[in-house]
Formats: sequence, structure tokens, C-alpha cells
Amino acid sequence: TAEELPKLITDGYTFAGWYNGENEVTTEYKISSDLNLTAKWNADTDTAYTVEHYQQNTTDDGYTLFETEEKNGATDSETLATPKEYTGFIAQSIEQGTILPDGSTVVKVYYDRKVFTLTFDNDGGSGIKSITEKYGTTITAPENPTKEGYSFMGWNQEIPKTMPAENVTVYGGWSINEYTISFVENGGSVVEDITQDYATEVTAPAIPSKVGHTFAGWYSDEACTKAYTFTSMPAANTTVYAKWTINSYTINFVANG
Repeated sequence: TAEELPKLITDGYTFAGWYNGENEVTTEYKISSDLNLTAKWNADTDTAYTVEHYQQNTTDDGYTLFETEEKNGATDSETLATPKEYTGFIAQSIEQGTILPDGSTVVKVYYDRKVFTLTFDNDGGSGIKSITEKYGTTITAPENPTKEGYSFMGWNQEIPKTMPAENVTVYGGWSINEYTISFVENGGSVVEDITQDYATEVTAPAIPSKVGHTFAGWYSDEACTKAYTFTSMPAANTTVYAKWTINSYTINFVANG
């Protein structure tokens, strides 16, 4: 009788009985002659398979296993692996596989790092190139910019140590510098220094005096060969020199006879 037939076991399937052609051999079925019976199997719906998620490296184009996910499905059906949402990554298309009865199927999902740009807006300072890198790449902060007549006060936010998952612009701030024009009178009357902010309009001081001499102007070199013009405060402390020409006088004699 059918109940005396063997019960079979195999990975990934559940034994559904013996069949004589289209007819199931049930417990009432009496075997009275030679038969070729066929085993019928139902695919298990909870056969295990593994999904491995690989993230692109920052230093090269290779990939490193980040996370492993265990899933189940019907034996010999197609896997249903889906990408995960990882900040700063985008998944490649997935090559699905067939769920093997022994649970050994592995589907690998690869994620590329998105590329972002860190931009430096330094408000007219020396040029600093933008940094374009993959998400998570180590960032080396640039040298501070320079700007004539100003001191750099810093960036409006900390430079990130690694590339963030978005385009970022950081802004530089400046403070205007003060500079001084000093006067070397070369024996003339004292002229007070002028201290003002860079690029502000400078008014020439009152003409100094010197006994027996006529003032011939201010010069930017000690030898008084390069005339200095007062326009706006330069981006450096400056010393100017007074030039004098000696006066000629006449002694008249009254001989009184």
C-alpha cells in the first residue's frame, strides 16, 4: 500500500507524495503490479539566500563588504534583492540569482560613492581651488587666503575633515588693516604720523618749515629721488622723507661815505 512507500527528503523542497502518472498514490491505493512512480516536490518558500552590500572605497575604485542581509524565497526562483539607502552612495544595477536549494546563493550589491564639491568663497582673496571628491574622502584644509590690506578672520564654518554628502560652500571673512605713514622731516618742523585704514583717502599734512630752507616735497626714498603722492592709505607701513632746498640771501653794505 502507499503508506509503506518511502518518505523522501531533500534541501529546499517538501515531499508531496508519489504519483502514478497524474494520479497520486494515496493510502487507499493498492499496488498489485510493477509501477514506475514519480516523486512530486513542492518548492519551499522560505529557502535562505544572502545579500551582500559592498561600498566603494575612498582611496581606490575597489569595494568593501559593508553589510550582510539574510533573506528567504522560493527554491529555484529568482532572488529579490533590493538596494539599501546609504547616505552618499548610489547603487549599481543588481544582478539577481537563482535561489539554490542548499541556501548557498549570494547576491552582491555594489554602491558607488557620489561625488561632491567643496567650494571656497574668500571674498576677493587669493584664489583657492574647489575640492571635488567622492563622499567620505579625507579633505586637507587649504592654507589661509591672503588679501591686500586685510587680515583673514577665518571661515564661516569648520572645514569638514571628510567630503560631506552634499555640495558645500564656505565663506571667508576679513578685517581691514590699519597702516601708518611716518615722516622724516630732515631737520624741519615735526609732522605727526598718519594712521588710517587701508585704502582710505589720505590728506597730505601741512607743509613743514625749516629755517633757511624751502620745502621741496615728500619722497619715498631717503635720497629723495622718488616723489611721493598722497592718495589713499597703502597696504604697508610707509616712511616718507622731506626734501629741502637751501635758500640764498644777500648782505647789503651801506658804506656811509
